[in-house]
Amino acid sequence: MATLFKFVRIVHRLLVLVVTVLVLAMSLTGMALKYTTTTLKLFPALDIVQLRYVHNQLTPYISVVLIIMALSGLGMYILPPIIRRRVRKKQGVPQ
Repeated sequence: MATLFKFVRIVHRLLVLVVTVLVLAMSLTGMALKYTTTTLKLFPALDIVQLRYVHNQLTPYISVVLIIMALSGLGMYILPPIIRRRVRKKQGVPQ
């Protein structure tokens, strides 16, 4: 059970990094789409259609990663009391 907790914690930490990268990409493309005229002045080589495509393609990935991250966070919240209860039962300590 403790190894499950360690695994869930490692998964959660990795997903935090993945979410951070995806959110940065989504925010950059979103800001570029919101301020189109400024974006085209500063970066004339960018194509707004491609930016919209990238922004739309990142959406399902960030959703899936956020769901998995939420589930692993829930596991990190639920597992410690279960582990404590099992250890107390093994040691014969009354609850």
